[in-house]
Amino acid sequence: MSEINSLSRVLQIMLRLLDGEELFLQELNTTYGKHNETIKKDIAIIRNELMHKPLEIQYSRSRRSYKLIGLDEENSGTKFSSAIVVLMVMYGCRGLSAEEVKQVEHFITGSFAPSMQQRLKKFASSYRFHYKPILKQPIFAFIELAFQCITRQQMIRITYTTIYHETQYFDIMPYTLIYDEGYFYLIAEPAGSKRVEGNIFRIDQISHYEVLNEPFTVQQHGTDYFKPGEFANHTFFMHYGESTMVIRLRMRPFIESYFVAKFPVHQLIERGEEWLIYECTVMHGESALFWIFSERHWVELLSPSWLRERVKYFLAEMLDLYRD
Repeated sequence: MSEINSLSRVLQIMLRLLDGEELFLQELNTTYGKHNETIKKDIAIIRNELMHKPLEIQYSRSRRSYKLIGLDEENSGTKFSSAIVVLMVMYGCRGLSAEEVKQVEHFITGSFAPSMQQRLKKFASSYRFHYKPILKQPIFAFIELAFQCITRQQMIRITYTTIYHETQYFDIMPYTLIYDEGYFYLIAEPAGSKRVEGNIFRIDQISHYEVLNEPFTVQQHGTDYFKPGEFANHTFFMHYGESTMVIRLRMRPFIESYFVAKFPVHQLIERGEEWLIYECTVMHGESALFWIFSERHWVELLSPSWLRERVKYFLAEMLDLYRD
């Protein structure tokens, strides 16, 4: 091959790597008429150019060859950004034990080239070091078991401790798993009872469990048809009732984004310069008061009237707490 300049040589080698070709050092020496050290410098230049990409040039000592790894992953750039987002959500939710966070981090970063793994770990190192889990005990084992029972429609016997430290025992038909505000929940129907309020089980409060050799059937139509996605959209702080209700609120424009983040099912009714009026649909009216009170005087509950009266009642109780 006729002599080519160094820039063209580097470009040709990079294009061949991007095409998925395995490049042998001896062949590169012969093709470009250069010594090993020159070819190694060319590879170093290419590595530097790929530094911020989810790709890596891998050298095989036994084969004395170079190959670009990461090319078999479609949308590799999107995959890398997705990994960052998932890591940030995991650290932010604080819903896993420190040991399980390590397991998830290893799983997420493990699919990348070693150099990209190091960058991901370096990016997340401060979050990992300062991670403060809400819970200490692991929950992965139960989540895996619950998933299997949900898909197989198999009942589970559980020992459950309520937030009032009361021990209860249930044979349940598991419907779905939900995450909300730092905790993981199992939505299930106790045997012999209709699905009503109280069928939400916080997973960390399940102390003992066993799979029963009893199948069940999920209702696929009618009023008892359970829709997990709809349920998740209509519940707030994991409270729910037998039917949905619409709440109308008046709020300051600067908290609009916080409102829509908390209540997925909503509709803008009126937009003004100083006030907005929204409606949201929930399965338990009083649960919405948690958010309403957190926004102080920037939100006013307009309807329904009975819930507005409940606001007045709770405000009076709060005022009594602060009387000197």
